[in-house]
Order: sequence, then structure tokens, then C-alpha cells
Amino acid sequence: MEQRTTWWNKIDSRFRVAYALGAMRRNEHGRALALLNEAIKRNPQWAYPRFLRGQVLECLGDREQALVDYNQAIELNPNLAIAFCNRGDIHLLQQRYQEALLDLTHAIELDCKMSQAYYLRGCVWSWLGESPKAIADHDEALNLEPRMAAAFFARANCWLKLGNLDQAKTDLDKAIKLNPCMADAYDSRASVRLKKGEIDLAIDDYTEALKHEPSLVKCLVSRASALGDKGDFGSALADCQRAIELAPEYWWTYQNLGWTLVNLGRYKEGLASFEKGLAIDPNNVVFLESIAWLLATCPDAGIRDGQRALECARELGGREGISELQRLTAMAAASAEAGNFAEAVAFQKTAIELAPEPIKSLEKSILTAFEEGRAWHILPQTETSW
Repeated sequence: MEQRTTWWNKIDSRFRVAYALGAMRRNEHGRALALLNEAIKRNPQWAYPRFLRGQVLECLGDREQALVDYNQAIELNPNLAIAFCNRGDIHLLQQRYQEALLDLTHAIELDCKMSQAYYLRGCVWSWLGESPKAIADHDEALNLEPRMAAAFFARANCWLKLGNLDQAKTDLDKAIKLNPCMADAYDSRASVRLKKGEIDLAIDDYTEALKHEPSLVKCLVSRASALGDKGDFGSALADCQRAIELAPEYWWTYQNLGWTLVNLGRYKEGLASFEKGLAIDPNNVVFLESIAWLLATCPDAGIRDGQRALECARELGGREGISELQRLTAMAAASAEAGNFAEAVAFQKTAIELAPEPIKSLEKSILTAFEEGRAWHILPQTETSW
């Protein structure tokens, strides 16, 4: 009788798993979870329903409990490659990269045809700064599954890290062709196009990304920056304001908003935006540099403050996240506004040595002002030149 009961429980468990798979395909996660709970109760030594329950729990946002199920599935069946793969994915999401690497490598050893494991391991290598290894794994994933849009996207980002814009663009084109709704791919392709000087095409890609994911804040902020480069400050302002509505603590928005307002002649509001960004991230040198520059060069004398500009510029010394050229030009402009023209000239001469050719003439004209004992102020946008 006991053997018959055990046999029937195993059969019943398999039926429940089959029904659970159907529920999972229909995104009926609650139904699937109930079926899998009963399947595990009927046949506690079967690894597969525990693995499936882990997948359902991941879909429900409970990664920690999913991890428990994957661990138990692996204990029951150490050869269940997909369980190692899924557990590796959770480790990756939780930024436990070495654990992820071990699990995904073992999944590949158990099943060398598992494209998902290669793809995920490529993502791990990328986070570890090993772009060539990441590309090799994404290559293998695409050899096994040529229509994996995520692998094209991930490989494109590796090419971007290596500075290969053409390869990145090719992969992003393929990712978008395979998945026209992939907002992140449009966002990355826009970055490539900006680096190539294709501002209008970049704005088109940002717009397409936002069509598919309207709450993609980084995309709104990037589009605002590109619109500002074109001189469309009104549209840039609208994007920044929308970004703040969606994510009021996203610091980069306040940098773009600040310069957009400055370009619109709203200097006091621009300064307030930089101050807000610095309050969110007190160690952010980007805001220190922007505040120093605006306080030193603003057309509105009521905004300028040479001493405070100099204090902010001095804080940039030895800090990461800002170039030496930016530090020197900030020190030069602030020194001049504070009346220290000898120091301003010395800083500006060193800055000119570091300046790329396209801006050398501007930097030299600023030097001339300092040598003549004049501070240098930007002109309002209504005027034709700086």
C-alpha cells in the first residue's frame, strides 16, 4: 500500500508540474506557486519543481527565497545545470560576482550548449572589467543562439568600454532589429551617435527609447544634454523637469538643469540647481566645478562671488572625477574674479598647454583678458559670442 501511495504521489507531482509550467507561460504566478508547493510536498526528493518554484519566486520579486529553492534543487540534483545558471544570475544581480562566476562556469561545464550561461558569464566578466573575456562569452552565446538581442546589447557595451564605436553601433543595430522595444539599446546607440557627432540621430534614438520606456530617467537627462548642444534649451528644460518628477534624487539631472537654466539667462536658478545637486551628493566634484565656474564667470554681477568661487575651485585639487584642465580653468577664472591676476595667468597658461586644439583659441583669449587685468565673464545667450 505504501509503495502504491509513493508511486501515485510521484505521478501526481508530475501532473502538477506540467500544469504549473502552463500557468507560468500565462504569467499566472500565484497559480503556478500553489501547484509547485503541492508537487514538492508530494515528491520532496524531486529537484525540478524546486527549481521551477525558484523561477516563480524570482518573477514575484523574492530573490532570497528563490535562492533557497535553487540551493535545495542543486543539493537534490548536482547535475541540474539550469539551477546553477539561475543561481548565478541572482548572484550577478546581487553583485556577488565571484560567486556568480563559479556558478555560471559550472553550468557551462554541465551543459556546454547553454547560451544563457555564456551570456550571463559575459555580463559578469564585463562588471569585473574583463571586456575581452566578456566579448568571448557573448560570442559563444550568439553562436548558440544567433537571435539573442540581450547578448548583442551586452557585447555592444563591451565594445564601448574598449572605445570601438563602429563595432558597438553594429551590435546595437542588431539588438534593436531583433527587439525593437529595447529602450536601453536605443539609449546606448544614442551615446555612440553623440560621440560620432550625430546629435540629431542621437536625439531620435533617445526619443525612441522614451517611447518604449517613458520613465527612463537617464535617457531624459541625456536627451536634455543633446538638446542643449543644439541650442534647444526650452525642450532641454522640459526633459530635466520631467526627470526630476520621476527621480528627484538623481543628481545628474541637476547638473544638466543648472546649465540649461544658465543658458536661458536664469542664473540664480541655475546656481540653485547646482547647489541642490551638491546637497544630494556633497562629494561630487562636478557640482563644485560648476559652482566655481558660474560664480567666477556669470554675466550677472549679483551672482558672481570671487572668494567663494576660489574656495570651490581649491576643493577640486587632488579629487577624482574631474580633469586637470577643468581644475586649472576653474582656478584661473576664480583667481581672476577674486583679483589675483598673477595666479590667474599662471593657471591659464598651464591650462592652454593641456587644452585640445579646438578650444585653444578660446583659452588664449581668456588669458589675454587676465594679462590685461580683467576677469573673464561669459556673455548672455542673446549675444553672438563669448
